[in-house]
Amino acid sequence: MGMMLSVRAEIQGQGLFRLKPRHAATLELVHRGFQSVIADPLTSMLFRTLKHRDEYLTLQLHPAADPLYFDFDEGVLCCQASTHAAGPGYHAYLIETLEQVARECHFTWYLASDDGDTTGFWHHRDFSLLQESMARWLQGLARSVAAQQATGLLISLPEGFRPVADAYALTPLGPRPREWFARAATAGDAELFSLAADFFPWWNAGLTAECWRNIGLVLSWCEVPWHPPASTDERRLYNIALAAFQFAQSRSLPVPEAAIAEMIRITAMSPDAPLPPAPEGLGYLRSQVAITLYGGWTITLPGYFYRRETENGDMVFWYGDRTIHCTTLTAAKEDVFIPIDDLFTATQSSLPAEHQQYQELAHDLQRGWRAEAYATINADTYHSMHGAWAVDGHACVLTICYETPDDAAWADTVWRSIWWAGPVREFVEVR
Repeated sequence: MGMMLSVRAEIQGQGLFRLKPRHAATLELVHRGFQSVIADPLTSMLFRTLKHRDEYLTLQLHPAADPLYFDFDEGVLCCQASTHAAGPGYHAYLIETLEQVARECHFTWYLASDDGDTTGFWHHRDFSLLQESMARWLQGLARSVAAQQATGLLISLPEGFRPVADAYALTPLGPRPREWFARAATAGDAELFSLAADFFPWWNAGLTAECWRNIGLVLSWCEVPWHPPASTDERRLYNIALAAFQFAQSRSLPVPEAAIAEMIRITAMSPDAPLPPAPEGLGYLRSQVAITLYGGWTITLPGYFYRRETENGDMVFWYGDRTIHCTTLTAAKEDVFIPIDDLFTATQSSLPAEHQQYQELAHDLQRGWRAEAYATINADTYHSMHGAWAVDGHACVLTICYETPDDAAWADTVWRSIWWAGPVREFVEVR
């Protein structure tokens, strides 16, 4: 179990008849409250509205922390937050910010239950005790992690973010070896606090220079796409990371100069003519990432590939002259999944009439096929690989386009990376 904060607030009615505002109006009030109290230029760059609906609101205050979630329980405003991924500094900052928003909006938060703040900080407000609570949580996590035989463990990473790396454990501040967790599992108080300060992105109270450097590191490892920005959101990520490092450097803290220089180079490039990032360095997205598709399918690609979802739910990935188009489907008849062999045959309707290098493959519960093809248009030859995978009731059909026959091996690797995240192959994720 992680470190959680769960609070509630009774919203008082207004006017002659003391009518309570509608839920949408209350959430808009909360949203404006956050915008008002987070006025510092740097912290306002971090503030993100993820979803704003009539009945719920999700906000992001720190790149390592799970989003804040606001909704209603029988008319009572509720807020839930997980804070252990960011650390004690974030936990204290969140409570302070929530209280400022409450004053701005003229209501009062109270804990949703006796254990509404699993750290106890809501009551005692002793930051050293908060740090100790987080350090003890880390030690319990370390004992669990050090006992794992698997590698590539995902620890406190954003939900759904699954980098593929040759490391024992992946954290928001980078990979860590098994020895680090074994050391934390048995550490005495002084050593444990030192390791906790190294593990949590926000260990100390306040928005210190160390906090901002770690914000830059978390963004670099987990969010910076390491390709030329193709949207305002992507450019914003680079700007925040660079601003965070600049602030830390202005306070004489060491910063990752090679990564900063690479970010500056990348942001000056055009998305139409990108160059792959350096293979080594900060950033999980400069390497392979397992990407979840609809229907339970997963594809493994370089994290720096661009991506978009089409109107019908297909996913398109591209970088330079390489493109992957994925279509997933679920098929049933009278509430019974179509058998794998029937789906396998059905997907072959996408097989080009003129093709070569046809191959079939089966593993786990899956059965797949692929074939190569090419077309000549205006004296230019275009190469592609068409393929599909099927399990009972589910299929993934993909087309991979590339410029030269030499890329066929790469396309085959992409095709083989497709797998269905059913009951037999799962990631090990620790949050």
